[in-house]
Parts: sequence; structure tokens; C-alpha cells
Amino acid sequence: MKQNNNPNIAPTPLTRRYADDDYGYGYGYGPEEKPFNYRKWIYLMLSNWKWFVLSLVVTLGIAWWAYRSAPRIFEVKSVVMLDANKQQQNILSEDFMKVVQPGMSRDNRNFVNFSVLMSLDTRILQTLENLDFNVQMYTRGMFNFSDLYPDYPFIVELDKAHVQAINLDLQLENGGSGMLYVVGKGENVAVHDFLTGKDMQRVAKVEVRVPVQEDGTVEHELFKFRLRETELPLAEVAKEKKELYFSFINNKRLIADYKELQISEAAKNASVVTLTLRAKSNAKAQAFLNKHLELWINQDLEKKNLTAVSTISFIDEQLKSMRDTLDRMGRKLENFRVSNDVIIPEAQITGSYAKLQELETNLLQLNLQKDYVTRLRSYLQNRADYTKLISPEAAGINSPVLSQMISELARIRGELHAMRDKEDVKSNPYYTELIKAEQTTLATVKENLASIEQFVSSNITALERQRNQIKSNQTSLPAKEQELYDLQRAYNLTSEVNNLLMSRRMETEVVKASSRPDNEVLEFASAGILVSPTYMLFAIGLFAGLALPILVLVLLQLLNNKIQSEEDINEITTLPVIGHIVMSTEGKQMVTMDHPTAPITEAFRALRTSFDYIVKGKGHKVIMFTSSTSGEGKTFCALNLAGVLAMAGKKTILLGFDLRKPRLGEYAGVARRDGITNFLIGQARVDDLIIPYRPNLDLMVSGATPPNPADLIDSENTDELFKQLKEKYDYIVVDTSPVGLVTDALILSRHSDLNIYVIRPKFTVKPVFENTLAQMEKSNMSKLGLLVNGIIPVKNRYGYGYGYGYGYGYGYGYGYGYGYGEKEIK
Repeated sequence: MKQNNNPNIAPTPLTRRYADDDYGYGYGYGPEEKPFNYRKWIYLMLSNWKWFVLSLVVTLGIAWWAYRSAPRIFEVKSVVMLDANKQQQNILSEDFMKVVQPGMSRDNRNFVNFSVLMSLDTRILQTLENLDFNVQMYTRGMFNFSDLYPDYPFIVELDKAHVQAINLDLQLENGGSGMLYVVGKGENVAVHDFLTGKDMQRVAKVEVRVPVQEDGTVEHELFKFRLRETELPLAEVAKEKKELYFSFINNKRLIADYKELQISEAAKNASVVTLTLRAKSNAKAQAFLNKHLELWINQDLEKKNLTAVSTISFIDEQLKSMRDTLDRMGRKLENFRVSNDVIIPEAQITGSYAKLQELETNLLQLNLQKDYVTRLRSYLQNRADYTKLISPEAAGINSPVLSQMISELARIRGELHAMRDKEDVKSNPYYTELIKAEQTTLATVKENLASIEQFVSSNITALERQRNQIKSNQTSLPAKEQELYDLQRAYNLTSEVNNLLMSRRMETEVVKASSRPDNEVLEFASAGILVSPTYMLFAIGLFAGLALPILVLVLLQLLNNKIQSEEDINEITTLPVIGHIVMSTEGKQMVTMDHPTAPITEAFRALRTSFDYIVKGKGHKVIMFTSSTSGEGKTFCALNLAGVLAMAGKKTILLGFDLRKPRLGEYAGVARRDGITNFLIGQARVDDLIIPYRPNLDLMVSGATPPNPADLIDSENTDELFKQLKEKYDYIVVDTSPVGLVTDALILSRHSDLNIYVIRPKFTVKPVFENTLAQMEKSNMSKLGLLVNGIIPVKNRYGYGYGYGYGYGYGYGYGYGYGYGEKEIK
């Protein structure tokens, strides 16, 4: 086909699948280079604003409900410093720490230790047992509960010797006449014994109403407690606070609420640590964290003083024995002096006895050290006896290394003892490191003890040899003097040892009194902040309210394979759109002649003006209407275009050439009769088939449905039909079968001056439209124009999808401004 520069001429090829910029349309891009159409999507969103409003109402409503109904979670924080009192620590070389715990510094070790121990169930349970959380009092609102701790309107004192119903909602009720009752309802209620810490039974359903006695006692087989007034009388509380409830809970069930204690370093390898706790009650979280830290500090100090306490206990045992011995020997010496008149020994004799007394004092101290070594070795064999370790200084052993080793061993065994109840303790890497550290430290202590024991034993042997020598030299003394000196020496020796033990006890007391905990709380927990729910819920609701409609619209748009807008048409074909017909609201098929001033009639007038320019110069104009499939309005458009042509004074005939599914007679209100089929088979003349319909407008219906429509249309009789009609009429409007289904329109196109392809937005399927155009292109069907039918008017604009704005120019007319060229289609 010869190319035509007229913009209204159907160029070749018809589909953009094969088109390029050589056809003069200025697109210059293939399907893969198509720019993103922002305007299309903006109009799509704006035209569906009601769905956005509805979606926002729903999502923000859900966000509000979630905000009101979600439990309030508060976050409290505290700051501590580990190893804050380093001056109290004994010196232990970093080299030894590297051997005990490779790859872990002192600060890192303490942080890991602190993190593990503070999260142990046993420690959390110990803290809870020092608090008054067993009674919970709260108000029940429309959406959630509000814990009243610690501002309870009355006090509930549990009788822990009696079983108590756990998590049973109880309420104070004013029964009138001065009577108060405690009422409660619950299902699957556990009955707990606080003394044994065990649940005794479960009750499937509980419904009680128990009177309050004069002293406030409330007793039932499932519970027993006493109510005590605070500011208001109980009767007034029951009257004013209708939604006030209280219940009981045991500490083991509370562990889970305080288990998630977050511990973090203020900086890498720092000694300052932050503790963060989240709980449903701000006041309870604050009270728990402060009590948890208080017990930790006290236990830290107690653990640090364990050696001092054990040492003092050991010295007290020795002093008790020494005092008894000293009193007995003092009485014996006094009795001997009274009953025997013994003279004072000579000076040289006194000197030998003084030397002997010094030797025996030293022997006594060495034996004390030997006894300490033996006792300590016994303690080391039993891990549970870590609290009984005694300082070596108490036995006169001056060994800083051994003292530090014993303190370190006490610390390690204390931590192992604290971790004994943890379920997954053996898989804990810190537990494994403690075991290794214990083995290493224990081996070092045993090695030191062996050295000390060897040293003490050798000294004892040497001193005993000297003592025996002096005693041998004293055998020549008179008997009474010898006995007196023996008594005096024993008494003095016992007195010196007693004084020594008292001195060391006083030194240990001073050390204990001056001890400070190794760790320090820098900031106790104060009022926390609300961390959940937050106003972020409303931001999420706002985002979801906007995103959901966008997502749905985008998916619908992407999944929709029907033509929505003229941009969709332009993406498929290079054919020009010669007219736009709005959706008829008149309820009739012949709108143009019955309602000459209606907007839709003006649209058909504009269509008539458009193709007048296109087929200008033609003597007889044949206009054929076709479409992709039935239902797109080609018969309606053909009928109403014929109407405006007749209204313009043009002699017009409308042919119902849809021989397969004729609708023209039905649309025009003409009863079924002979038609085009009868002429094509030679059973009737043209004049016999023409039906006068309206002024200047005649009809020729299809007639009976033939078995071979395509063969009849492709016959010489069809040529004769058009020949005779052209002699009688100015315009011949042809309504034919959908070209997307059959080939009738392709055959008839050789008789037409203009072929109008009807497209209906939201009905015409894109693949069918594109395939039909390809089929028409292969058949060399030309002189094509597109007519968009069934556009739904939108406020302030008419659009099928978006973007069509037909402004009121005058009267009922619409300013179309299509700018179709003045050259005719060839």
C-alpha cells in the first residue's frame, strides 16, 4: 500500500508492534522503550479517591483500635559500673587471667558474668520474693487493663498458710445493709500453696460470693486473705470503683514477665553497663529493677566478705578453746604456787626456759598452719563448701598469691553454684570457661599448698629438735622448780597464742568493715517511658491506607487486558481516532433523531464533520462500521450516524450487512422481513427491500440468516447492490459483522470509502484488538479510522479511564479540536 502523509490516513503497518518513526507519528520508540506515563497513573489514583478515603478510614480505625487495646509496655533503665572498687581487689596478674580464660579481658569477663547471672531464674525469683507482687490490683477498661501498683485503694494481706486461687478475678461488692462481699468468676483456676511453691489442683469453673468479716478476713476453701483499709473505707471503695479487680499470682509465674532483661555495654569493653527492662507496669518494672540491683550489690558484698566471715568464725573457735585452756592452766599454776613454797630460779635457768617457750610458740603457730593446710585441702575437695574457705593470714601464712587464688576460687565456685539451676547451663560458653578456670585455679592452689606444707613440716622438725635438746639440758633442775617452770611456760605459751588470735581477729574485722562492693549502681531505675504501643501505629495505618488502594489499583490495571484509555489505543495502533461517543442515557437506540439537542447527538455531528473532511470529493460515500466482537456498539453507532446524516438533508440508507447476528431491525423497531439475503440469492429486487424509516433515512435489514454469509457477500450480487444504491443515495452506511470473528467486513471493505472500527473502553480486549488489526493488515484493508464508543462521563470531564476533557464551547456543542487533515484517504 502506498504511504500517505495525511495524518487521518491509516498508515502501514497498523500495529505499533512493527511501527517506527518512519511513519511520521513522532513516537520514535518501540514497546520496550515506552516512557512511563505519570499522568495516566495520577489520573487513575485521583479518579478513585473514594477508595482511598474508605481505606484510610478502615486502616486508621484499625490502628486506633490496636493502639487502645494493645497492652502498655514501659521501659525502665539503670546504669551500673562493674569492678568500680578496684582498690579493694587483691592483685592478680593479667598474664594469669590469660591462662585461666584465654581471649577474655577482665572487663569482658565481668560483663559476660554479669549478663548471665542477672538473667538467672533463681535470681529473678529471689528478687520477686522480696517484693509484694503476689497481689495484683487493676481496673478493667473497654480495651485493656490498668495496673494500680503501688497506689492500691486497699491492702490485701495473703494468708500463705492457706491455699490461694491463682489468677482468679475478684471484686469487692457492696451488698447493702453494711455488708461487703468478695465475688469472683473464673475458669481452669489453679489452686496454689505458697509454702511449698506448688499447685495443688485445678478447678474447671469457679463462681464465688464470700462475705467480708468485721476484721476484714475473707475465707473460702480456695483462698484466705485479709482486707485492710487505706484512705477510704472499704464500703466506699466498693461503691465508687465498680471496675476494680484484684487477683493473686505466685512468683514462679511472674518470672516470665521479668525474664527479658536486656544488658548492654555503654561502649565496647567498657565497665559501665546499662540494664533495660520492659514490663506492663511502669511502677513494677522500676521497683523490680531497683530491688534486683540492690540484692545484687548486697550479695556481691556478702560474697566478698565470705572469706573474712569464715576466718573470724575459725578464729573464734580457736579462741574458745584457748580461753578454756588458759583458765585451766592459770588455776593450776596458782594452786601450785600456794601449795609449794618455790623460790625464783636463777637467771641462766630463766633464759633457757624463755628460749624453750619461744620454740614452743613457734611450733604452735607452725602446727596451726599445718592444720589450716589440712582443712583447706579438705574444703577444696567439696565444691559445695566454697563458703567455708578461710584466709591463709588467719593461720599466719603470709602468701598474697595464695590469698588471691583462694578468693578467685571462691568467686568461681560461687558463680557455678548460682548457675546450677539453669536448664541449658552445660551449653553456656561462660559456664565452660568457669569450669576451666576452676580447674586451673584449683591446680595452682594445690601446688601452693604442697609447697607451704613442705616448708612448715621441715620447720616443725627443726624446732622440735631444738626443743628436745633444751629439755634434755633441764633435767638437772630440782623437781619442784622444774614443774613450776613447765607450768609457767605452758601458761605463757597459751596466753601468747590467745593474744595473737585476738589480734588477727581484730585485723580481719577491720578488713571486713572497710570492704566495699566491687560493683556500683550509678543510676537506679526511675520512671520509665512508654515504648509500646506508639503513635507509629497511626503512621503504619496511614501508610497502609494509602498503599493498599494503590496496590490494588496497580494490580487491577496490570491484570486488566481491556482498553481503558486512548493511550492504550496509541500503544497498540497507529490508526487515528476520528470520534468519541459518550454513553447514552436516553434509553433509546435512535438518539440522534429523537433527541437532536442531546450531547451524544453533538458527538455524532462532530463525527460526521470529521469524515466529511476525510472523504471530501467522493460522489457517493460508503461508510462501513465493524468492531472486534459483538457488544461494542457498532450497530448503535451506524444507526445514529445515519440519523445525523439524514438530519443534515443527506439521502441516506443503512444496510444491515451483519448476516450472522442481525440486530438492525431490533434496534430500529422494524419487524422481521425480507432483506439483503433475499437480494443476494436473487429472490427480491432492491426497491422491494428498502424500508422508509425516517425523513431522508431508509433501512435495509439483513433478512434470513444464510448458511454461507461470506460466499454471498463475496458474490457479484453484492457489487450490484452497491451499484444500485449509489444511484439513489448520498450516503450508504453499512453495519457489518465483527471483523475479529469473521471475514465479512474484510470482503465488504472494497466497497467502502471509510471503514470505522468501533472500540468500547473497558470492553474491547487489547490482544483481540491487536490481532484483529494484524488480520486487517494482512488483508490490505485500508481507509480505517477508530471510533471510541461508550465513554462514561465524569464530573467536569468526560473520560474513559482518564484524560478526556471536552469543554463546553457553545450551546450543547463540544470543542473537539481533533485537527484532522484536509486531504482525503486514498
